[in-house]
Amino acid sequence: MYSPKIKEDYIPRLFRLKRQRQIPMTKLVNEIIGDYLKRLEEAERENRAREITLHLLSKDKKGGNGHEQSSDSRAGLPAPPS
Repeated sequence: MYSPKIKEDYIPRLFRLKRQRQIPMTKLVNEIIGDYLKRLEEAERENRAREITLHLLSKDKKGGNGHEQSSDSRAGLPAPPS
């Protein structure tokens, strides 16, 4: 199994954290990596949701058929100026 080398500059900081939290270094590093990966996945999920929302709003503005609408079909309001 692949075991990447931790950058030497990080070791003293990790060691201090390990001592403060009184946990093994492997547990500390695994927690740090796990937290990072979780935040990364959440950010990716948010970006996908934002892209879908923008796409749907774009389709709605064009009426779903590629043509601009003159009013908001859901509320009967005039379309905002572009």
